[in-house]
Amino acid sequence: GDTINSFRTMFGSEIVCGADHAGGSGVVGFKGLRRNAAEDELFGMAYEFWHTYCLIGNFLPLPNAKCFRRTMNTYRTVWRDYFDRFLADLRRCLVEGVVDGISGRATMDGLVSANDYFWDSYGGRDGWERYVREFMLEAYCHDDYTPRRLYDDVWYWRRSLPHGEYVKACRAYVDTASGLIRRRSVRMAARLEELAH
Repeated sequence: GDTINSFRTMFGSEIVCGADHAGGSGVVGFKGLRRNAAEDELFGMAYEFWHTYCLIGNFLPLPNAKCFRRTMNTYRTVWRDYFDRFLADLRRCLVEGVVDGISGRATMDGLVSANDYFWDSYGGRDGWERYVREFMLEAYCHDDYTPRRLYDDVWYWRRSLPHGEYVKACRAYVDTASGLIRRRSVRMAARLEELAH
């Protein structure tokens, strides 16, 4: 499956230095923290989230057919890999039939069309609501099933990013994403337990 809440958008890739550091993982830092001079204050939180974001509740199967050499997962970079923006655009396409019409690029409507074997059953308002329920994405949506805006437009490589704004955004991101991941993990584990019996 594809990750829902990205790690690298906020923290960057791992800095590794042998397997005898950081509890045996070899991770001694993250490039985003280093770039923003936030290692001392955020490394512990980032390291814990690095483990949390690998829980089952942070994965979502997405169909993989390509449009203009992009998949749905790689197209998420349009929104700096923020799932809330991706989900809002996907809903616009499936429910409202919005076609952005940008030729020569992998657009959401093109990707939905390329993967129609999967998305056809989730079209329209009823189909969208079924998709949200079946994939346990209710926490990412309002009561009317419209996607919630969860995160600020902050990414570690953004130019002229004030230190305080970066630190605040990282803390808010981890707080929100960790809760969403853990709660969805519990729901998924309970569902798997039901299916096993």
